[in-house]
Amino acid sequence: MTMLINAARRPLPVVLDPTPDELLSSWLHRHAAFYGLTEPMLISWLKLESKKLRSLDFRPGLGQIARIVDSFRTDPMDVVAMTHTALPIEVAALVGRGKPIQFCRTCCERHRAADTPGAVLKSWLEAWRVTCPLCGSPLSEIEGPRAGCDTVRNTSPFGDHWDAAKIGEELVNRHLRGEPTPLASPIAMMRLLLILNRPQTTQPPEGYNKSWLLNEIVPGFDAEALRIAPSISKGANAMVPLYLRIALLAGLAVAAKNAADTIQRLRPFCRPVYRKRFDELAYAALGMPLEFSI
Repeated sequence: MTMLINAARRPLPVVLDPTPDELLSSWLHRHAAFYGLTEPMLISWLKLESKKLRSLDFRPGLGQIARIVDSFRTDPMDVVAMTHTALPIEVAALVGRGKPIQFCRTCCERHRAADTPGAVLKSWLEAWRVTCPLCGSPLSEIEGPRAGCDTVRNTSPFGDHWDAAKIGEELVNRHLRGEPTPLASPIAMMRLLLILNRPQTTQPPEGYNKSWLLNEIVPGFDAEALRIAPSISKGANAMVPLYLRIALLAGLAVAAKNAADTIQRLRPFCRPVYRKRFDELAYAALGMPLEFSI
């Protein structure tokens, strides 16, 4: 292996096929393991000018793509397809930048059977999913109190909303594919649902920051969301843990049935300090302005 590192950079003699939906960093890691290299050694040999392979997964530079293409004798479009480059900016906050946030048990078994254990899929970093885009199986949590042997359909307290969550997930997928949906932006609607609710008269003062508009559509969301530390963002993005995502996507599906009426109904519950943000997200979700009475 020292000979490989010391040699002038040239195409690798053996190139492993990527698994369907595999992340670029995962594919490169598998080559490092195959050739007995550490991650820094592979990065140095490829002259990728990066500290971590996972930094290539979102928007790799043209020079980095060119060096990978030359060394692995592959098509540049195949390299780009292993990244999240094609995703629109509005969904960037819904893509994890570190370790996978979920996984598919069925695909893991398939990887083991195909002698590609350890492969990481792009969908395992995508926080609008509850099912695997390859096989349709419910996803599972990687860590946390619900990271057992079951899928999120069984472990989430919102399992009763599973069918609605799948509808919400498909709305996002259709939007990202450029297909028409009832909403101009399902992503914006998801963010709107995570804006903080106004204080309820029955709430104690210490609970005033801890209610979300989504709870008006999916009762019980607040009680589960309060367990999250740090707290779920106030509509800045829609990145929530997998087991709460069922509630968020189910809420999206309900809201999309009559989006304008839903927004009109939710706006009075929005705290005044977040009203401007609410209106911006409502405009983005609908693709048109609404006249509000308050």
